[in-house]
Amino acid sequence: MRPFETSRRHAIRRAAVRATASALVVSLALAGCTTGAIRAPDAGGAVGTRATPVDGELVRYSFVAFRETQRIAARRFDSLPGTTARVLGADPELGRIAAVVDVPAGYASADDVDFRESFEFYVLDGAVRFGAEALVAGDFAFVPPGVRMPVLASTRGARLLAFHDPSTADSEALEKQQARGPYVTRGAEARWSPGTVSQAAGVDVPLEIKHLKQDPWTGARTWLVRMKGGVQVPWERHSVPEEGYLLAGDYRLVECLRDGAFVGSYRPGGYFYRPGGILHSGPESGTRRGATWLMRSPATLDVQFYTECRDGRGEGPLGTPSTDAPAPP
Repeated sequence: MRPFETSRRHAIRRAAVRATASALVVSLALAGCTTGAIRAPDAGGAVGTRATPVDGELVRYSFVAFRETQRIAARRFDSLPGTTARVLGADPELGRIAAVVDVPAGYASADDVDFRESFEFYVLDGAVRFGAEALVAGDFAFVPPGVRMPVLASTRGARLLAFHDPSTADSEALEKQQARGPYVTRGAEARWSPGTVSQAAGVDVPLEIKHLKQDPWTGARTWLVRMKGGVQVPWERHSVPEEGYLLAGDYRLVECLRDGAFVGSYRPGGYFYRPGGILHSGPESGTRRGATWLMRSPATLDVQFYTECRDGRGEGPLGTPSTDAPAPP
């Protein structure tokens, strides 16, 4: 991971992020997603919301069970004027956004951009320059809240998986993030290693992980998960939110809800955002040909495995609760 020299600008672009989130969330409302709605996959995904629509917009959302990038219309992305995005999830009140962003050929961002929220992206396709760094598919970049972003530019165009997240409420952690500044993780340099959370819980799930971001002050992390065909994961539950985007392969993912199971049949471009406490996976989940996910959590990820799903609850605990806390700085 390579740090950049950081600086502040005089005005924070909070308004741009909130405007982007508000505009992008309209696409969820226009798609017919209403409070608590669970829609069939052939309609483009399943979205649950925490609040009712206001003036045609969903002002909060808490659960995206399954969405497909290919079925989402592109809209302008005000965080990076001149680009377009397909929103995967958005919370205008908090400024949280998950989106696939298309950067046109010849693009260059302004040189005075920073946000009150953090900003991170993973290069899905093409190439960009991030300050002095040349990034290609598989590379990752992170910019802390309130820190000037290096100029983002692309000669031939690129596609990014991008995220805004609210700033941590821990002022000491925020100061340390800002002092560290923006950084990149080279996909080709980061190593695959065996997954440790399930092993620590006493459950053997044969998968590999590659860390892109491990925040030692908040526990937030972004990582890749790779598994071979035929791998299955027992019913599991986390106390913190978990977010995933399928990069390659196929995956069948079951969400255990009180009103019945919801099944998402994922192909590359499939996305979910799951609040903590929702049981998922189970014996009917898994991959036939293998799968690679980009995963995120806003705090230290924990897990408890179960043998059964019943009315949205896990029964028959497997192993012991486990966490994957990042190493101290």
